[in-house]
Amino acid sequence: MCSVEAVLEARACPFCGGEILAKALQCRHCRKWMPEVIAPARPAAAPGFSSGQPLHHLVLLSVFTLGLYEVYWFWRNWRDLRDNVGIDTKPAWRTVGLLVPIVNVAIVYQQLHLVREIATARGVSAPYSPLALTAAFFALALAGNLTLIWLLALLNVFALVPVQQTLNRLWEVEQPGAQLRERFVAHEMAAMVAGVAATAAALLATAG
Repeated sequence: MCSVEAVLEARACPFCGGEILAKALQCRHCRKWMPEVIAPARPAAAPGFSSGQPLHHLVLLSVFTLGLYEVYWFWRNWRDLRDNVGIDTKPAWRTVGLLVPIVNVAIVYQQLHLVREIATARGVSAPYSPLALTAAFFALALAGNLTLIWLLALLNVFALVPVQQTLNRLWEVEQPGAQLRERFVAHEMAAMVAGVAATAAALLATAG
Protein backbone atom coordinates (compact mmCIF):
# COMPACT_ATOMS: atom_id res chain seq x y z
CA MET A 1 0.00 0.00 0.00
CA CYS A 2 1.32 3.46 -0.86
CA SER A 3 2.32 5.70 2.04
CA VAL A 4 0.79 9.14 2.54
CA GLU A 5 4.16 10.71 1.75
CA ALA A 6 4.36 8.87 -1.58
CA VAL A 7 0.86 9.99 -2.55
CA LEU A 8 1.54 13.62 -1.64
CA GLU A 9 4.94 13.75 -3.35
CA ALA A 10 4.97 16.37 -6.10
CA ARG A 11 6.24 16.26 -9.66
CA ALA A 12 6.21 18.58 -12.66
CA CYS A 13 3.56 18.25 -15.36
CA PRO A 14 5.29 17.08 -18.57
CA PHE A 15 3.13 19.47 -20.61
CA CYS A 16 3.03 22.79 -18.75
CA GLY A 17 5.61 22.29 -16.00
CA GLY A 18 3.13 23.04 -13.22
CA GLU A 19 3.44 21.23 -9.91
CA ILE A 20 1.08 18.26 -9.49
CA LEU A 21 0.83 15.25 -7.20
CA ALA A 22 3.01 12.29 -8.13
CA LYS A 23 -0.05 10.05 -8.47
CA ALA A 24 -2.14 12.61 -10.40
CA LEU A 25 -3.88 11.32 -13.52
CA GLN A 26 -4.60 14.80 -14.85
CA CYS A 27 -2.80 18.14 -14.51
CA ARG A 28 -4.75 20.63 -12.41
CA HIS A 29 -3.18 23.51 -14.34
CA CYS A 30 -3.46 22.63 -18.04
CA ARG A 31 -6.06 19.83 -17.55
CA LYS A 32 -4.15 17.40 -19.76
CA TRP A 33 -4.19 13.70 -18.90
CA MET A 34 -0.81 12.23 -18.02
CA PRO A 35 1.00 10.20 -20.73
CA GLU A 36 1.02 7.08 -18.59
CA VAL A 37 -2.77 7.23 -18.52
CA ILE A 38 -3.56 7.63 -22.20
CA ALA A 39 -0.51 6.21 -23.99
CA PRO A 40 -0.16 2.55 -22.96
CA ALA A 41 -2.21 0.22 -25.13
CA ARG A 42 -4.64 -2.05 -23.32
CA PRO A 43 -4.81 -5.81 -23.97
CA ALA A 44 -6.99 -6.58 -26.97
CA ALA A 45 -10.58 -7.45 -26.14
CA ALA A 46 -11.94 -10.83 -27.09
CA PRO A 47 -13.84 -10.75 -30.42
CA GLY A 48 -17.49 -9.90 -29.94
CA PHE A 49 -19.46 -6.69 -30.24
CA SER A 50 -17.50 -3.47 -30.34
CA SER A 51 -18.03 -0.55 -27.97
CA GLY A 52 -18.59 1.50 -31.12
CA GLN A 53 -21.98 2.53 -32.44
CA PRO A 54 -23.38 3.16 -35.93
CA LEU A 55 -23.87 6.88 -36.44
CA HIS A 56 -27.52 6.52 -37.41
CA HIS A 57 -28.17 4.69 -34.14
CA LEU A 58 -26.90 7.68 -32.19
CA VAL A 59 -29.02 10.13 -34.19
CA LEU A 60 -32.24 8.08 -34.14
CA LEU A 61 -31.98 7.20 -30.45
CA SER A 62 -31.39 10.83 -29.53
CA VAL A 63 -34.23 12.18 -31.68
CA PHE A 64 -36.82 9.56 -30.69
CA THR A 65 -36.05 9.88 -26.97
CA LEU A 66 -36.16 13.70 -27.20
CA GLY A 67 -32.50 14.00 -26.33
CA LEU A 68 -32.58 11.86 -23.19
CA TYR A 69 -30.44 9.23 -24.84
CA GLU A 70 -27.57 11.70 -24.94
CA VAL A 71 -27.22 11.49 -21.15
CA TYR A 72 -26.83 7.72 -21.48
CA TRP A 73 -24.38 8.21 -24.37
CA PHE A 74 -22.06 10.31 -22.23
CA TRP A 75 -22.30 7.84 -19.35
CA ARG A 76 -21.59 4.94 -21.72
CA ASN A 77 -18.48 6.63 -23.08
CA TRP A 78 -17.12 7.33 -19.59
CA ARG A 79 -17.75 3.68 -18.67
CA ASP A 80 -16.13 2.32 -21.84
CA LEU A 81 -13.08 4.54 -21.43
CA ARG A 82 -12.75 3.31 -17.86
CA ASP A 83 -13.18 -0.36 -18.73
CA ASN A 84 -11.23 -0.49 -21.99
CA VAL A 85 -8.62 2.25 -21.69
CA GLY A 86 -8.12 2.20 -17.94
CA ILE A 87 -8.90 5.82 -17.04
CA ASP A 88 -10.71 6.26 -13.71
CA THR A 89 -13.50 8.43 -15.10
CA LYS A 90 -16.13 7.93 -12.36
CA PRO A 91 -19.00 7.61 -14.89
CA ALA A 92 -21.86 7.95 -12.39
CA TRP A 93 -20.64 11.20 -10.84
CA ARG A 94 -19.87 12.77 -14.19
CA THR A 95 -23.32 11.80 -15.48
CA VAL A 96 -24.94 13.47 -12.46
CA GLY A 97 -22.91 16.55 -13.32
CA LEU A 98 -24.60 16.67 -16.73
CA LEU A 99 -27.80 17.67 -14.93
CA VAL A 100 -26.18 20.70 -13.29
CA PRO A 101 -26.20 23.92 -15.37
CA ILE A 102 -22.75 25.38 -16.18
CA VAL A 103 -21.08 22.29 -14.73
CA ASN A 104 -22.50 20.27 -17.61
CA VAL A 105 -20.71 22.49 -20.13
CA ALA A 106 -17.34 21.70 -18.54
CA ILE A 107 -18.15 17.99 -18.34
CA VAL A 108 -19.20 17.73 -22.00
CA TYR A 109 -16.10 19.61 -23.11
CA GLN A 110 -13.87 17.40 -20.96
CA GLN A 111 -15.22 14.19 -22.48
CA LEU A 112 -14.88 15.45 -26.05
CA HIS A 113 -11.35 16.65 -25.30
CA LEU A 114 -10.41 13.37 -23.61
CA VAL A 115 -11.67 11.27 -26.51
CA ARG A 116 -9.57 13.30 -28.93
CA GLU A 117 -6.46 13.03 -26.72
CA ILE A 118 -6.77 9.26 -26.35
CA ALA A 119 -7.47 8.77 -30.05
CA THR A 120 -4.47 10.90 -31.01
CA ALA A 121 -2.25 8.96 -28.60
CA ARG A 122 -3.33 5.74 -30.33
CA GLY A 123 -2.65 7.15 -33.80
CA VAL A 124 -6.37 7.51 -34.58
CA SER A 125 -7.64 10.49 -36.56
CA ALA A 126 -9.76 12.88 -34.49
CA PRO A 127 -10.44 15.88 -36.79
CA TYR A 128 -12.77 17.90 -34.59
CA SER A 129 -12.56 20.78 -32.14
CA PRO A 130 -13.89 19.91 -28.65
CA LEU A 131 -14.57 23.59 -27.97
CA ALA A 132 -16.49 24.15 -31.21
CA LEU A 133 -18.60 21.00 -30.79
CA THR A 134 -19.38 21.80 -27.15
CA ALA A 135 -20.47 25.30 -28.15
CA ALA A 136 -22.66 23.94 -30.97
CA PHE A 137 -24.17 21.27 -28.69
CA PHE A 138 -25.34 23.76 -26.07
CA ALA A 139 -26.18 26.55 -28.55
CA LEU A 140 -28.69 24.32 -30.35
CA ALA A 141 -30.19 23.13 -27.06
CA LEU A 142 -30.53 26.73 -25.89
CA ALA A 143 -31.99 27.87 -29.20
CA GLY A 144 -34.68 25.21 -28.96
CA ASN A 145 -35.65 26.33 -25.47
CA LEU A 146 -35.58 30.07 -26.10
CA THR A 147 -37.44 30.04 -29.41
CA LEU A 148 -39.91 27.33 -28.43
CA ILE A 149 -38.92 25.56 -31.65
CA TRP A 150 -37.97 22.45 -29.73
CA LEU A 151 -36.92 20.63 -32.89
CA LEU A 152 -33.80 22.84 -32.90
CA ALA A 153 -32.76 21.29 -29.61
CA LEU A 154 -32.93 17.81 -31.13
CA LEU A 155 -30.37 18.84 -33.74
CA ASN A 156 -27.65 19.10 -31.10
CA VAL A 157 -27.00 15.38 -31.51
CA PHE A 158 -25.21 16.20 -34.77
CA ALA A 159 -22.50 17.91 -32.69
CA LEU A 160 -21.77 14.46 -31.24
CA VAL A 161 -21.50 12.64 -34.58
CA PRO A 162 -17.80 13.55 -35.20
CA VAL A 163 -17.01 12.31 -31.69
CA GLN A 164 -18.78 9.02 -32.34
CA GLN A 165 -16.88 8.65 -35.60
CA THR A 166 -13.63 9.06 -33.68
CA LEU A 167 -14.77 6.60 -31.02
CA ASN A 168 -15.62 4.04 -33.69
CA ARG A 169 -12.11 4.33 -35.12
CA LEU A 170 -10.63 4.14 -31.62
CA TRP A 171 -12.53 0.97 -30.75
CA GLU A 172 -11.36 -0.63 -33.99
CA VAL A 173 -7.83 -0.24 -32.63
CA GLU A 174 -8.63 -1.13 -29.02
CA GLN A 175 -10.94 -4.04 -29.79
CA PRO A 176 -9.57 -5.78 -32.91
CA GLY A 177 -11.91 -8.39 -34.29
CA ALA A 178 -14.96 -6.99 -32.50
CA GLN A 179 -17.97 -6.25 -34.70
CA LEU A 180 -20.12 -3.14 -34.70
CA ARG A 181 -23.63 -3.94 -33.51
CA GLU A 182 -25.85 -3.05 -36.46
CA ARG A 183 -29.23 -3.83 -34.89
CA PHE A 184 -31.00 -1.99 -32.12
CA VAL A 185 -31.22 -3.98 -28.90
CA ALA A 186 -34.46 -4.42 -26.94
CA HIS A 187 -33.98 -1.57 -24.47
CA GLU A 188 -33.09 0.83 -27.29
CA MET A 189 -36.26 -0.08 -29.16
CA ALA A 190 -38.29 0.33 -25.98
CA ALA A 191 -36.77 3.76 -25.33
CA MET A 192 -37.62 4.97 -28.84
CA VAL A 193 -41.20 3.67 -28.62
CA ALA A 194 -41.63 5.37 -25.24
CA GLY A 195 -40.27 8.62 -26.66
CA VAL A 196 -42.64 8.53 -29.63
CA ALA A 197 -45.58 7.76 -27.35
CA ALA A 198 -44.68 10.63 -25.01
CA THR A 199 -44.37 13.04 -27.94
CA ALA A 200 -47.70 11.93 -29.40
CA ALA A 201 -49.41 12.33 -26.02
CA ALA A 202 -47.98 15.82 -25.61
CA LEU A 203 -49.09 16.88 -29.09
CA LEU A 204 -52.59 15.52 -28.50
CA ALA A 205 -52.83 17.33 -25.17
CA THR A 206 -51.74 20.57 -26.83
CA ALA A 207 -54.20 20.16 -29.68
CA GLY A 208 -57.00 19.39 -27.23
